[in-house]
Amino acid sequence: MSQEPKKVDRRSFLYVGLGAVALVAIGAAAYIAMNPPVVTQTVTTATTVPTTSVVTTTTATTSVVTTTVPTTSVVTTTVPPTKVNVMAQSALAEMYGPIISSFMTKTGIPVEMVPVPHQEMKAKGLIELSAGSPTFDVLTCEATWTPDWSPYLEDLYPYTVRDKFDLSPFNSSMLGLFSPPFFGQYKQGNPLYAIPFAIGQRMLAYRYDLFEKEGIKIPETIPEFLDVAQKLNKGGIAGYGLQGGTTVYTVSEWVHFLWAFGGELLVLEGEKWKVTVNEDPGIKALQFWVDLRNKYNVVQASAPQDAYAEILVHAQQGDIAMGTFYSGWINAANDPSKSKVAGAWRLARFPYHPDYVKSDHRRSWLSGWSLALNKASKNKDNGWELIKYFGTPEVQLRLGLEYATGGEPTHNSVFANPDYLKKNPSAPEILKNFDIVRTLTMPLHPKVEEVRDVLRVELNNALLQKKTPKEALDDGAKAIKERLGL
Repeated sequence: MSQEPKKVDRRSFLYVGLGAVALVAIGAAAYIAMNPPVVTQTVTTATTVPTTSVVTTTTATTSVVTTTVPTTSVVTTTVPPTKVNVMAQSALAEMYGPIISSFMTKTGIPVEMVPVPHQEMKAKGLIELSAGSPTFDVLTCEATWTPDWSPYLEDLYPYTVRDKFDLSPFNSSMLGLFSPPFFGQYKQGNPLYAIPFAIGQRMLAYRYDLFEKEGIKIPETIPEFLDVAQKLNKGGIAGYGLQGGTTVYTVSEWVHFLWAFGGELLVLEGEKWKVTVNEDPGIKALQFWVDLRNKYNVVQASAPQDAYAEILVHAQQGDIAMGTFYSGWINAANDPSKSKVAGAWRLARFPYHPDYVKSDHRRSWLSGWSLALNKASKNKDNGWELIKYFGTPEVQLRLGLEYATGGEPTHNSVFANPDYLKKNPSAPEILKNFDIVRTLTMPLHPKVEEVRDVLRVELNNALLQKKTPKEALDDGAKAIKERLGL
């Protein structure tokens, strides 16, 4: 199915809440002053040259005649490189400032970052891109935004060929998020609308020290998971840290329970989408999820309000024994400067329910961040240099070693690096888990964010017992159909 790109009225986009523009220029000005790029220009100038000539008349005289002789001179001037303007998700703009500074020092190319809150980034980016505005050269792009943004993004594959930028170190599942049909494995030569720099997948996080102490095995199935949560739910520690607030992180967690029970949010039947979240597997999955709080009492008291930031604090405080983590969070959970249980957290595959799903049909949601190049940019070469820099092995290793929550590195080589393995003992499990990763819907629905927006409220309603699981999902399915025009 093909759709015409939707134009958005840019005049309705006011930069409210952007705050001050963040010019990340540490050390760059000094570098440019010391190492200015030299541009040689050839200039044709007209000069007046006095010459002496002899003019013969009846009386011999000597006169001075002034003539204009065109000459060519070479003038050397200093021209600063064109600045790269980046629209960046706020947390990423702050987190990766030092990487940007290193890029400017190395290349002399200035970079200006405009931070935008995550919940506003997709819409504001689409407004700029669809209007054909050249204001931003590069944008940070979350994987689920790519289908909507792609008509206005530059295909980067020809750039990789031109500059011999090697794509082979990138996992093909990662690249597949940013190439049509935006799921599955990337095929060499296909359009590539962004280069990923931080990728993550949802996995079961568990306290390795508690498991060792109690002699507990990692749960493979949902019944085993419940048994472990009940055994470890003691001494002020919740058996499972549940993300139940009204945020998209709640949906990102719950969808793994949905898949564990054999359900789907949406399915594509022929060329038509069908909402299936409120079918029997979905109702069973939601009933189990809310029962963790309301029946089994194995989650933290603040579960109905908690999102990823709160869960991360609980993990660092040692208040929970398990959780569903974005893989990049594990480094922050084990950070010695912040965690009371540093080094105790590990990752494993999310369990499945054997009554509904086979072991080899387990699923894990893959998502993450990339850098994309605006098709309307007038500074594409410098923008590509920035994108390319984030994809180098050196920067990828630095991201893996120095940055906690942004996501996992995108270079497979980093997962075998001894320093990285020391920091993240779960690296082999993370790499192995790429075999089962997928997007939220298969294929990825271009309006999947609308689905998440509806469900984040309805899941919370069920958790707080404002609605039964069936009522919550029936209401959610109705709203999803309306938003998607089904």
